[in-house]
Amino acid sequence: MFYFSASTGGFYITQLHGPRTMTVPDPAWVQPQIQFTTTLDDGEVLEFTVDDEAARPPMMEVPNPACRIPEDAVEVEDGEHRSLMAAQSSGWRIVAASDGGPGIE
Repeated sequence: MFYFSASTGGFYITQLHGPRTMTVPDPAWVQPQIQFTTTLDDGEVLEFTVDDEAARPPMMEVPNPACRIPEDAVEVEDGEHRSLMAAQSSGWRIVAASDGGPGIE
């Protein structure tokens, strides 16, 4: 997948410019705990709590602060990108279309 930015007139890809979003653990999540009670041989009852190590936080998608793809960039399918590159190599010029995507003139 490619992205085209009307403001820069350039193409971007996530492999070089970083994905627009990233998945992180939900910061509001609280580790659940397990409570245990045991009785010793002398009859003393012990109660203790430990973190449930099997529990995993829910994940959420957030903007990637390291992404260098401009905000105005729109997605461009691979086939459209290939067509634009072919047109450019034939003497056409890639420009921003009225919808913000790439066009040729």
